[in-house]
Amino acid sequence: MLQTYCRVEEGCLVVHQWDEVNASLIASWSNGGKGGRPKKPRDNPRVNPEDDQVIPRVTHGVTDREEKIDKIEKTEKTKAPKSPWEVAFGLEMPDSLKNEDCHQAALLWLQYKSEMRQGYKKTGLSASLTKWANEFSPQEFPVIVQHSIASGWKGLFRPKSQLELQPQSKRTKEIDWRDSL
Repeated sequence: MLQTYCRVEEGCLVVHQWDEVNASLIASWSNGGKGGRPKKPRDNPRVNPEDDQVIPRVTHGVTDREEKIDKIEKTEKTKAPKSPWEVAFGLEMPDSLKNEDCHQAALLWLQYKSEMRQGYKKTGLSASLTKWANEFSPQEFPVIVQHSIASGWKGLFRPKSQLELQPQSKRTKEIDWRDSL
């Protein structure tokens, strides 16, 4: 302060040019003595009294709720009815797995995957449905889904007891490391 607007003369502090340095503070004090910042008028100056319409730039982003509800109802009515065999993304169960047990098992599997924070995109689910239809019969698919969920697996796999019952051509060949010695 001594370098800007104060100095010491004969042991006393003298303030010079204080009003220039603190002009905004003085202005606030004088406005406070007059009651502070003037209040805004109560009537809405944004409404045009001639045609009684609100100026659009003031109401930007404000919508009529009823219009939104009407639009939602119209779009829901125009959607095609959902197929009873739909799994997700508009994809249906493959023809070989089209029964209620398989459909419920597929929905259960998708729920399990979403709970594990994994999931399918449309392309991946389509490929999986095709693979499941080629690998599993309608009788074994629900059992395999239950077993895979209970085991905490990321994919659908047959239990080992079912692997032994499969024909050799479908069974994956297990290689024992001792055979290579």
